[in-house]
Amino acid sequence: MKHHPVYTHERGRTDWLLERGTALVLMFLIPWLGLHLAFLPGLNQGRLVEWVHSPWNAIALASLIVMAALHAGLGIRSILMDYIATPSLRGLSLLITRILLVFSSVTGLGALWVLHTGVAP
Repeated sequence: MKHHPVYTHERGRTDWLLERGTALVLMFLIPWLGLHLAFLPGLNQGRLVEWVHSPWNAIALASLIVMAALHAGLGIRSILMDYIATPSLRGLSLLITRILLVFSSVTGLGALWVLHTGVAP
């Protein structure tokens, strides 16, 4: 099988390093979120909104959303590049993946913005 022209050895190494880097960041952000939510007294919608109003919590949640999307995109891209031989199908799969991840990230960040500021974008 020929190498896909867009996916060079250098690109593969960069993707590998980025995926490991995002995994490292997520290794701290996911337990942070779990612990905060587990020990948030009287967890309800009002308390959660109050918690998100903290700038540090909002920044950490935004980072979690972005890092999770980037990590997922890199992992899915690697799988698609390895297992889909037909270039047109691979390209379509990559495009659909990007669209879904961007849509999910923008939706998550928009929801976070509304919770943090109380103002719809």
